[in-house]
Order: sequence, then C-alpha cells, then structure tokens
Amino acid sequence: MTEVNAVQIPAYNKSDPALWFIMCESTFALATPKPITESITKYNYIVSHIPPDIASLVRDILIKPDATDPYGNLKTELINHSGESSTQEIRQLLSGEELGSRRPSELLRNMTRRAETFNVPEKLMLELFLQRLPSRVQSILAAVSDLTLAKAAAISDRIFEVTPTPVEIYAISGASATTTEDRLFREIEKLNKRIDSLSFSRSRSPYSVKTPILGADFLHYFELVPDLRHKCLRDLKTKLQTTGHIKQATLHSVKTISSHETLYHDLLKSYPSITRLPDPTQPIKHNTVHFIKTNGPPVVAKPRRLAPDRLAIAKSEFQHMMQLGHLRPSSSNYASPLHMVPKKGHFRLATCGDYRALNAQTIKDKYPIPCLADFTANLHGSKFFSQVDLVKAYHQIPMNPDDIHKNRDLHSFRAFESTRMQFGLCGASATFQRFIDEVTRNLEGVYAFVDNILIASRDPEEHHKHLKALFSRLHEYGLSINVSKCVFGVSKIDFLGFHLSEEGIQPLPDKVKCITEFPKPSTLTQLRRFLGLFNFYRCFIPKAAHLLVPLIQFLEGHKNKKKTRSTVPQPTEQLQWNDAADAAFRLAKNAIAEAAFLRHPIPGASLSIWVDASDVAIGGTLMQLSKNQWEPIAFFSMKLNTSQQKWSTYDRELFSIYSTIRKFRYMLEGRTFQIYTDQNH
Repeated sequence: MTEVNAVQIPAYNKSDPALWFIMCESTFALATPKPITESITKYNYIVSHIPPDIASLVRDILIKPDATDPYGNLKTELINHSGESSTQEIRQLLSGEELGSRRPSELLRNMTRRAETFNVPEKLMLELFLQRLPSRVQSILAAVSDLTLAKAAAISDRIFEVTPTPVEIYAISGASATTTEDRLFREIEKLNKRIDSLSFSRSRSPYSVKTPILGADFLHYFELVPDLRHKCLRDLKTKLQTTGHIKQATLHSVKTISSHETLYHDLLKSYPSITRLPDPTQPIKHNTVHFIKTNGPPVVAKPRRLAPDRLAIAKSEFQHMMQLGHLRPSSSNYASPLHMVPKKGHFRLATCGDYRALNAQTIKDKYPIPCLADFTANLHGSKFFSQVDLVKAYHQIPMNPDDIHKNRDLHSFRAFESTRMQFGLCGASATFQRFIDEVTRNLEGVYAFVDNILIASRDPEEHHKHLKALFSRLHEYGLSINVSKCVFGVSKIDFLGFHLSEEGIQPLPDKVKCITEFPKPSTLTQLRRFLGLFNFYRCFIPKAAHLLVPLIQFLEGHKNKKKTRSTVPQPTEQLQWNDAADAAFRLAKNAIAEAAFLRHPIPGASLSIWVDASDVAIGGTLMQLSKNQWEPIAFFSMKLNTSQQKWSTYDRELFSIYSTIRKFRYMLEGRTFQIYTDQNH
C-alpha cells in the first residue's frame, strides 16, 4: 500500500506512448520507500492507467501476460500498436506537421523526433522546417548566410517574440451521424439557446463578421478549451469534443495605429505597452496615491432612484469596473449618492459620485494647478504639435488603502467603494497634477495641464525626440494612452479650448459659434451662462468690459446668490431688456466673432502696453515688437465702480496704466517697456 500511494502515474499520451513510458519509468524510480523494479508491479500500474480504447488494442496480452517480463512485453506492444507507424511518421514529417501556436523550436524538436529513425539529411530537414514557417519569417531567414537547423530555430523564436503571431481560424465540422455525435448536436443546440439569452457584462458592441468565430468570452463562459494540436474543441463539463478542419480566411488584426502612419506612429510602435489597456493583474509602477483626509463624522446620503434605462447603464458600468478591479462591495459607514452625467461627444451617460458632502469635510490639497493661459509662454517658434490623451486618467491613480472606505458610492442596487481615484473628489485634480508633473518633469517641449498633455517642437527631428522621451516616461510609469484621441505631428491643433498654430492662438470656431448662436437670455441664470462663455475668451476682446456694461448692470446686487437684495431681480425672474442691453448683447456676439489673433510671446522682444479709459471702463493691451510691428499678446479690461466713474479723465487714464501693469506684471516685471496712451498731459 505504501508504494501505491506514493506513485502518481501521468495521463496516457496517445500521440507519443514512448515518451509516456519514459515518464512512468521516472515515476517508478522515485517511488517511496524504495524504487519499483519488479516487472509485474510495473505491469499492474500500467494496466490500471491505460484508457479502455488503448487496452482493447493489446487485449490478448492483458488476458495472458508474458510470464518472464510482462511489463517489457506490454510496453513494446503498446508502442507498436498505439504509436504512429513508419508510414504515418513519414507523412507527418513531409506534409502533416504544422506550426500552430507553438514556438518554431518546439516544431523543430518534434520533427527531429519523427526523423530520427530515418536518417534524414540535415539539409532536407532544414528545407522541411522552413516550409512550415510563415512567409514573413521565411523571407527573413532567406537573407541569413550559413543557416543551420539550430540557427534557424533560434532566429525564428526571436522573430515570433517581437512580432504578433498570426491567428488561424477553425470552423467546426462533423462526420457521419452516430450516437455520440447526436448527443453532441443536442449539446450544441442547447449552447445556441443559452447564447441567445446570454448578456455579457462587458461594454462592447456586436460586430458582424463573414466568417463565424468564437470569442474569448464565449469560451470562458461555457468552459470550452481549444486543442490546437489535435484540432478539436473540448467541453470540460460534458467531456465531449468535436474536431474541425483548417479554413483559409482573411486575417483581420486589431490595430491602435491609424492607417495614415507617420514617423511618429512608427515611434509609437516601439512602445506597445502604452497603447494597451491597463492590466489590472499587473502591479502599479508608480507610488502616487490619493488621500481623503477628513474631519468630522462620516457623511451619509440616501440612494437616488434611477430611471430603468439609466439603472441598466449604471449596473453595466459598475460590473465592468468590478472586473477591472476598480470597485468592490462595501459595508462602510460613508455613503455618497450616484450621479449620471452625459459624456462629451457621445450619446451615452457616465457615472460619478456626488461627493459634495464628503468634500465639505475634506482637508484641501493645496498643490497648485497651472494657469490655463501659461501653456503659450514657450510656444514661439514651435511648428509641430502633438496632443496625448490618457486612458481613464484618474482611474490610473489608486486610493490610499486607509481611505478607500470613504470613497463609497450608494446605489439602489448595491453599495460599492472604489479602489481608484474618482472624478468629483476634493483634491483629485491636485493629486493628478502632482502626479503628471512628476511624470513630465525635465521633459523639453512638454506641457501638462491635469490630464491634457501638449508637445510642441520646432522641427520634425526635435518633435520625434520629445515624443520619444514622453513615451519612454509613460512606459516607465505604466500609463496607457487613447491613440484614437491623440494627435501627432500637426501644424495646427486644438488644446484647452484654443486653436494653436505657429503664428499664435485664437478661439475655437465651434465655441465661437456656440456664443454667437446663444439665444437672448430671459433670466439672470441664463445671462450668467452667456457671460461665462464670453469671459472665457475675454483676453481676445479689446474693450470687452465697455461692451458688457449694460449686461453687467443686470447682475448688480447679486454677488451672493443666497442673499440677494429685494430691489434687484431674482435669478428666475424675467429680465427687463432695454435698447442699451440689446445693443450690448449684439455687439458682444460680433466682438467674439471678430476676436483678435494673439501671438505667442517672443523671448527678449520689446514690450509695450497700450491703455485707454472711458467713462465706465478701462482697458489695456500687452504688445510685443516683431519685425518692426507691434503684435498683441493679450487684452485686459475692467468696469469702473460708481466712485471711480466720478474721477477725472487723467485719473482714470492713470488708473488704467496702473491696472494694466498689475495685470501683466508677470510679463513686465524686471523689464523695460513703453506705455502708450491718448492722454497728452
């Protein structure tokens, strides 16, 4: 009994019984407490582990075993009966051996085993081996001098390591109808019905294909295993299998590179890791985490009810995030309600938490966010631009393990807590800005504003160098980019709401159209929306404050929305428009449609400010001298309050000089500049 318990006989190998006997003999030698050497004991082990169909081949030997050496006799007969004959070996060697999913060295090793009894010349073996390789590999090996079998196998393995392996497509087929096949057909029919009612949890769209294929989701769900060696599909539940035949089909590979490939796309191919989705099973390569430092008791909110269509979207999204490892069920005493928002440029909804109560108790992260307009400071002379978009940028930052329970979203169907940083959390932008500053630190020509990355260079060679340095840094930190949203090596680009080119910047045409087509506001809330859109491009509009004075008068007394004066309109009250307000609204739209083109600052160029003052507003322009002409860099304007409007013309002009210098102090400080004004005394 001791020996029986100690010996583990491997499963029988029908395709190579000789190898199976070698493995068995190694097992016999390792038996405890002593090796098994008796022929009859070995015989009994072998008989108890061979399949019934194989046992039927040597039925006569099993009924009447050899009295002298039963194990050796059984071994010889099994190898002769169940192994491949000499004719089969030759046929497999000449035409039947295929590469499949194996490495070329594995194919050569198997071919050498078949040829060892036939004394096949090495030159013939080399030719047979090359015929089994893909054409692209054959073309490379054809250029190699003094090619041997070992050298060809080694080079082929290296080629397969750096190039994608072609996928062969198999179609299921059957033979004549038998009882076993009838059962198989019934099982397939059941599978078809289950497929029709199956709803996969991953967010993807069905794709129409000419050749039927089985995807990874299908194989995983039904526990089916493809056996490429024997060209069959095995069902692990029913133990049934069905064979197939090779079918020629056009190979469609999934590419992340546009068909309009450039020098920069070729560079991107050198960093395949940054174009793939983040692997949740791999460790995170950076050390940045997001903290939620709070004071006060836990915040709790009731779950919000969702319409059936929105509830389905939320369930699908959260199931997908759980598969990625970004969410997990929670029993925390914190709870924030779910909020659904439309995605930009998509007819879809995105899920996010309403963290206002949590943010009110969160200690603020004071890491500075760059000024939006500062990205133009170093763009002079740049002719080539690229923009890189990160895949789910915030989700690439993990949460501090001690704060995960605070990041809990409450839904009508379940409560989850996120292991990754979410949109809407207090300090999330500061955390990501700190992280992206670390990623892009000391990289020339790279400007990062939260998850927006701009690369600007003077020539293609420099741009290639800048992109290579950035890609290398992204690979080092384990970040992934969305290639479909990236732009590489263009002369004009849209970035942070502005249109960039070699000459300068200007508002985006679609944003300008949004402002010019904005309907006439009827309430204070609508007016604030219009002014918010307009003021984003205020630096492009000379004398903007003067134009908006009649509209700004509607807002007087509304600095605090919660404490409005009783004498001014309420936010929802209808505005009483007059001729001056109508004219101001019309002129503001015309001004944004004719917005000035602002130049990139030239290092060391002569600077000047041009100022002016009216009865109700002041303004100024920062100019630089380029090719003996003054070019605008930015405009400034400000409405005067009631007391300032009573100043003399000289005082208002002087105040406009002071205010303009104060506005552009970051550009003028420590430099000599000129002041131009229409005040002559």
